[in-house]
Amino acid sequence: FFMTPGRRANDFAAALAERAAAGVQVQLVIDSYGANTLPNRYWQRLQAAGVQVVFFNRFDWRAPSNFAGRTHRKLLLIDGQVGLIGGAGISDHWDGDEHTSPWLDIEVRLAGEIVPILEGMFIQHWTYSGGEANLRAETFRADPAPEQALILVTPGNNPTYRFSPIRALKENTIVAARKRIWLASPYLIPDRNTQELLIEAKQSGVEIRILTSTLENIDKKYVYYAAYELYGDLLENGIEIYEYLPNMTHAKMLLVDDQWVNIGSANFDPRSFFHNEELDISTADPRLQQSVEQVFAEAFTKSQRMGLKDWQQRSWWRHRLFGGLVRFIQWLL
Repeated sequence: FFMTPGRRANDFAAALAERAAAGVQVQLVIDSYGANTLPNRYWQRLQAAGVQVVFFNRFDWRAPSNFAGRTHRKLLLIDGQVGLIGGAGISDHWDGDEHTSPWLDIEVRLAGEIVPILEGMFIQHWTYSGGEANLRAETFRADPAPEQALILVTPGNNPTYRFSPIRALKENTIVAARKRIWLASPYLIPDRNTQELLIEAKQSGVEIRILTSTLENIDKKYVYYAAYELYGDLLENGIEIYEYLPNMTHAKMLLVDDQWVNIGSANFDPRSFFHNEELDISTADPRLQQSVEQVFAEAFTKSQRMGLKDWQQRSWWRHRLFGGLVRFIQWLL
């Protein structure tokens, strides 16, 4: 979904072109909105090298409202053996430079029986976007490790205002908590039901920490103002909200107790719940749980905890007025 011009995008194109020239089948599904800052010559270069490129949900003037549906998934599959899933895009933001820190994010490398399932997710969008269905059959399967933990794959396929599988996943995960909930999302706009679930969990003795972005670092400041207006009830009930200081946090993580973790592409906001095609995984694998816990722990040390008094003294026109107005259209954010 997220691609911008720069060194990282150029290196990515060079790697794909080299593999295509070596005879590897390379297929690329790109969201037509999420990569709209890249020029046409970028895609022409890839296609000339033999890379097959299709664009998800191009704008159609006959149905302009359909353009709101995006694929926000980040998925890389290699030889039927390995899959990478997480929140990172193809952009220099994730590298940083001499003046700025890298964006905080998380990616997971997966192998074994889950890879064919992820391939099915890819094929779904490949064929929907106009790609040819006759994919090569000569993929290579790796034997799953005997100790491989169960992994739950949750795609946000065709979400509606009535039901969102991603929202159901995250809310049920919150309900299951008994000791702690650590939640990270750069865009944090929980609806009233989700707020009540978090407050009820806190009142039952569950530790709740939320990691999100600062106004200075977030790339969509209007989302920050809409989110900020929702923090009051959470703060009043003792829920801890931390703003990551080095740069934007783009990680989407949910850690429950000492045994269940959820990561992927979905933010904690209406767009991810009801508009985007997303892809999350959840597991009780202790290795991933420990890795995510370490990411959280380090991020909290580099964050500033929000205070209730600061929230109560927020600006009338920037936070209350503008944030309130943005919330009227929060389903489209």
